[in-house]
Amino acid sequence: MKTFFPRLIHASLVFALPLCVPGVLNASDSVSRSGDVLWAASDLHQATGIASASSDTIQALRKESAKGNAAAKVRLADALMQSADANDADTLNEVCALYREAAAKGEHGAHLGLAKALLLGNTQTKDLKERRQEVMDQLCKASARGSAEADRLLSQLVLITGNRAKDSANAWALLNRAGQRGDATACVELADAYLSGSWNGAKVPVDETEADRLLGVASSQRSPEGALKLSMRVSRKWKDAVPEDYEESVHQLYNALLWSYESGTPLYDEAQKLCDEGKLYPRTWFRARYLYEKTIHPEVVAESAELTKNVEVKVREGVHQQQMIAGASNGPMLTALSFPYDAPYLWDGVVTMTDDGRLAVSTDDLYWPSVAKQLKSGAMPCFVKILDGPYGGLVSYVPADWVPGDDREISLEAAYPQMFTGTTKVALGQWRSLFSMFGQYNHAGLRPGTSTDDADQIILLDSVAQKIERYFFNSELMAWASVDAPNEAIADLALPPWQAMFILRREEAPLYLTVDGVVSGAPASMPIDPGVNLITNMEGRFTDDFGSDASTSTTIRADAFPVFRFDAAEEREELVSVGRENGWWKLLGISAGTPIFMNIPSAFIQSEGEQNVPILLQR
Repeated sequence: MKTFFPRLIHASLVFALPLCVPGVLNASDSVSRSGDVLWAASDLHQATGIASASSDTIQALRKESAKGNAAAKVRLADALMQSADANDADTLNEVCALYREAAAKGEHGAHLGLAKALLLGNTQTKDLKERRQEVMDQLCKASARGSAEADRLLSQLVLITGNRAKDSANAWALLNRAGQRGDATACVELADAYLSGSWNGAKVPVDETEADRLLGVASSQRSPEGALKLSMRVSRKWKDAVPEDYEESVHQLYNALLWSYESGTPLYDEAQKLCDEGKLYPRTWFRARYLYEKTIHPEVVAESAELTKNVEVKVREGVHQQQMIAGASNGPMLTALSFPYDAPYLWDGVVTMTDDGRLAVSTDDLYWPSVAKQLKSGAMPCFVKILDGPYGGLVSYVPADWVPGDDREISLEAAYPQMFTGTTKVALGQWRSLFSMFGQYNHAGLRPGTSTDDADQIILLDSVAQKIERYFFNSELMAWASVDAPNEAIADLALPPWQAMFILRREEAPLYLTVDGVVSGAPASMPIDPGVNLITNMEGRFTDDFGSDASTSTTIRADAFPVFRFDAAEEREELVSVGRENGWWKLLGISAGTPIFMNIPSAFIQSEGEQNVPILLQR
């Protein structure tokens, strides 16, 4: 993303922002006014996006909360917030107490909830200055744990309370960070700014490409406004638009109408007006309106199912998988985290092998042009995976500098003609990255810190360099840093789609990481590099070696973690456990008795010299 102002470090939030606030908010009506603005802009009642909880639900949450369940405390506080208002001091005091207790246990969502509750009313009889400072502190903590909404609220607070160019620059930087983290409201506001060239009276660079990307992010968050504006952008070429663009414009406009209807703020009349004014492609409006009117009523469900087939855009996001990162208990907890899904595909279709070893895509494929839109120079490396036939599951590398061109061909680092005989269905995907997995600004919510001693860690096993790599989110830099250089922000890291890793968690509350991808039913064939490898999903191996009880276990000691060496000396491939004597945990800086949370099917570590025979890995 092109940002108008330089990066904003955490220190400027903790120190500079509170210092600039007192000079502006020196009267109680100013504080009340700023709270009212944030209330209207941020829908503070919708803390979790859930409907008002029933009395039975609240009672059940109270019981769980009394047991010390941090997640239940946050859910109870969220539920109570649904009915709270600025004059309900007793409820707001209870809400704040619940959020504080949950935050103390590491439930990162509690910081944002507490800030909202403090903005809502004069709770805990705090004076204005003290309450304002706590709001800022809690929003900063929520931001360091990856909250996009916290960044947007901070941006609004700075605009409301500031009166200098510096404050406007800080607000813009915070809004950009909220957009980078995926906040739908921020994305729409940023897109408008990049299209118009101004934001709150300040000039910003016009960037239509970035505006379109931001609207796409907002639409993916079910934002009616984002989907409507994206439909207008996609269909702006009207008759010159390619078929895929027309389908997408209808799809986005239909979603905008549907989501706005579901939220109780329909955009139907606004869309009709945009069409009448020539700002919306009439063909897009007529088709989306027809589908909307046919699908909004339950009695035409069968008809609507058939109708929506005609506007279905090829979706490559796949499915969601949620994996738990265990909370700490009497010391740090190590989670062996595996990702059995391929990264979301850029494209899938039929190819033929050319004489020079390239994969050629048919000129009839309507979806190939979208690859050029998605894949830019300098992006993550790509891979090609065969989806059918006897070699289904084979992963081939694509040169790192390859970008799609007008020739409709995909380069491969090594070609295997026998595997691409005739026509073969393949998928083109990109490697994952540190930012895409955990968020450029810690969207996953790992515990941040100023050093590795107090922060959660992401631990990678680099088999090529034969070393352990550790990363954490530095709360002063507001950026990822390496243990080797803790005070230097790092650039994004490329992670193969089959990468697995360890997460070291220091707080009691667990985290849940959601991964988008495509389920791959076929085994994948790939070489094992010399050194140390963390390989995922050898299904059955864990149970076979450690007995039937192991499949129901959630933790295992580090010195009992299954470690295997690949022995290809004979024709028959064999995995031999090397177990306790390996001492691999010493490389990670943990003790033999450290509990490891296992995601079943388990991962395992493989250590060996030169490997020439690939191993089949089941995803």
